[in-house]
Amino acid sequence: MAKLLKLRRGTTSDHNSFTGAEGEVTVDTTKDSLVVHDGSTQGGHPIAKSSDLPNLASYATLSGATFTGNVLIDNAKELRLGEADGSGSNYTALKAQAQSGDITLTLPAAAPTAGQVLKANSSTPTTLEWGSDSGLSLLDEDNFASDSATAAASQQSIKAYGAATYQPLDADLTSLASCQSGAAGAIAALTQAEIEILDDATVTTAELNKLDGFTGDKDDLIYAKDLKATGVTATEFDYLDGVTSNIQTQLNAKGTSNVSLTDDNVWQGAQRGTVTAATHSSGATYDFDLNVTNCFKLTISAGVELGFSNMTAGTAGTIEIVNSGSTVPTWATEVYFAGGTSKAPTITASATTVLAYYCFDSSKVLVEGMSDVKNSA
Repeated sequence: MAKLLKLRRGTTSDHNSFTGAEGEVTVDTTKDSLVVHDGSTQGGHPIAKSSDLPNLASYATLSGATFTGNVLIDNAKELRLGEADGSGSNYTALKAQAQSGDITLTLPAAAPTAGQVLKANSSTPTTLEWGSDSGLSLLDEDNFASDSATAAASQQSIKAYGAATYQPLDADLTSLASCQSGAAGAIAALTQAEIEILDDATVTTAELNKLDGFTGDKDDLIYAKDLKATGVTATEFDYLDGVTSNIQTQLNAKGTSNVSLTDDNVWQGAQRGTVTAATHSSGATYDFDLNVTNCFKLTISAGVELGFSNMTAGTAGTIEIVNSGSTVPTWATEVYFAGGTSKAPTITASATTVLAYYCFDSSKVLVEGMSDVKNSA
């Protein structure tokens, strides 16, 4: 009977915590495979069984291979075609994207000729074929002589053709002389002088559009031209819109005829300023805003410092203060009094006080008391 040789053995878990001697061989009873040890690596080096090895004959070698079946490059990976090693390491890749079904593209059976493009077959689009480029070409042809139905004209050729073909607008008006009736006949009857009234014999499309809806007569156009000749601008002419009678008469109806910001004016009616009324019941300060009005009426019921804002030299007016309690207000630093601070007007409790003020400049206001009205507030 042959002799039996047994090697040290253990499970995969046993091997993971075992370091064998150099050259020692053990058996992994979990995998039924040998493990070679080097004296230092825990777990050793497992040796695969032949059943674990792939069919190497089915794999392509690095030097080339011939495939007799379909080749699948899975998971949107790329088919990369690298450039020559001497040129660098760049490549051109083909890659599939997400799609609703399988797509098979069939390449042409022949080589292309010069100028052909690769395109889909008209009846079977997945079959590719070589064909001519059917896109539009570009012609830079100033006279459009070829009258092509497939070539587009360049901007330069269109501009040149228009400049050489279309008549100026004045020539178009002259050609209207052949019109004999209707609105066209009325245009044809225009004399050269009448045409020049439109704008010195130079009439643009925009200017003709301005006549759309015009119901006046020839004299109206003549007057308009005369106004322009005397320097009347379009803006000034627009001011006449809505004038239905003598302008001076209309102005007289609105007020005196000699009103001017730079002259002494005589007012025929009473003049008064708007009184701005306000109530102050809380807060540390209250400013009379001189941009709002010149006359104020302020009712106070709590302690407050009175002052001014937006002061301009020459501004003057009145202030009526209704003191509804026993409040004694103070004055801001921009306020001055004739004779000094001790001469400040008294704001009488539970009464109405009338004050006058005058602005010396943008930082100083003179305030004086006019009277104390001892009415109960």
